[in-house]
Amino acid sequence: MKKVLSITLSVIMAALLLAPAFAAGFTVKFVQPSAEYAGGYCFAKVENGAVKFVEDPNGIFVFYSNRYMTLDDIYESYWDKVPPERYSPEEFAETETMNSGDTLVFALVTSPEYNAASATVLVNKTKLDPSPDGLYRVTVDRNLTVRVVEKDESGLSGLQKTLFNIKMANGEGYAVKPLKGESYKAAPYGGDFSFRVKIKNGYSASSMKVGVVQDGSIGDFETDFDVLNNILNPDSLLTSTGIDEDGCRLYTIKNVRSDCRIVVTGVREEKKSTVLTMILRILRKILDFLGVKVQFLDDMTNEYTVSVNNEAANVGYTFLSGGELQEDGSCLVMSGSGVTLQVVKHDPYQDVHVTWAPGNEDGSFTTNWVGKRDPETGNTVYIANFNIDAVKGDTVVTIR
Repeated sequence: MKKVLSITLSVIMAALLLAPAFAAGFTVKFVQPSAEYAGGYCFAKVENGAVKFVEDPNGIFVFYSNRYMTLDDIYESYWDKVPPERYSPEEFAETETMNSGDTLVFALVTSPEYNAASATVLVNKTKLDPSPDGLYRVTVDRNLTVRVVEKDESGLSGLQKTLFNIKMANGEGYAVKPLKGESYKAAPYGGDFSFRVKIKNGYSASSMKVGVVQDGSIGDFETDFDVLNNILNPDSLLTSTGIDEDGCRLYTIKNVRSDCRIVVTGVREEKKSTVLTMILRILRKILDFLGVKVQFLDDMTNEYTVSVNNEAANVGYTFLSGGELQEDGSCLVMSGSGVTLQVVKHDPYQDVHVTWAPGNEDGSFTTNWVGKRDPETGNTVYIANFNIDAVKGDTVVTIR
């Protein structure tokens, strides 16, 4: 009897000692992003209540201003002050083993392309909401599978792309609008956004500049945009890509990565525009007479020639606005200003290509051919307008 009792006690003690080992067998599986969403999100480890980062030469995060962020979160003018080290979140392995009763804590970190707030996280097919601090917590009491819903049952995106607002503002003599038939004023991360500018009757667009500030926090400085542009981002001026059927000028913001504000300057009443051009030309003559060379004054007062090389049969052209016609048929244009060239053909089926260099070497400028009655002949002719914006040097237009 004593022997049986001794063996029983030994078995019970062994079972008690081995209980933690048996309890430590739960598996947590983290379903990794599919090929379509590769690099779009990860399940990150947490340390002291925050995402844990590790150095990674291919990482997109930097440590700046005492926190981890991407370069998109920092004004471009400060990028030279950012330390060179790059980081990535420390990710959970695809399969982890945890003890029963442990609390799994993780963060869902998305790339700037995706909006983490739109994510749906499932644990064993049950939705798991983040805690108020943004972290996810779940008790490990069984085998767990953690995944993000990339597509819903209808095949629609469950993890939405980050959308940025495009601020448009109208001003004297012009209106900024979305494309015809569209009303949205937002663009996804890395996407393009196209819009149009309508010039009102009685106003000139020859000196108009259209730019974009890719940070909504800069404020409203439309009147000083030329100065801001030189300081903040010399490449933020846009060139018209075409004209729509309503006569509006078309523009496209490429690679949107933050909230944007469209800024338009230089639209003036036609009479005032002519007077300003005369003043700048007088100033140019004075500077030349005195032999004064100041770069920013030269940028304002230099004049350039826009000439036309017409190789198309039975096709004519005329400069509508924006410069001073010369005896040889060319047009003299103030630096930074633009001209509108009207091309006329008589055969509606004639394929006419208009290019210019620099600015439209590939002929991608889009416009509409409109039929009109020629008052001199009574015949129908077909005209199309081409805007040659922001002239910064002698420009040759070729018609083929």
